[in-house]
Amino acid sequence: MTTTINMEIDETTANIYTAAPSALGKLMDEIGNKAEERGLTAEELESILHAG
Repeated sequence: MTTTINMEIDETTANIYTAAPSALGKLMDEIGNKAEERGLTAEELESILHAG
């Protein structure tokens, strides 16, 4: 279940909040690229994520 709330925030905070998904996407791309450069395969990643 989710609920939507509306609130007023200052412009600086709003800009940070709206930029976050883009910044996170770039970071995740960089991490993925480095993992591939180091030889991590999709199969190995899947195994790691489902271990335990």
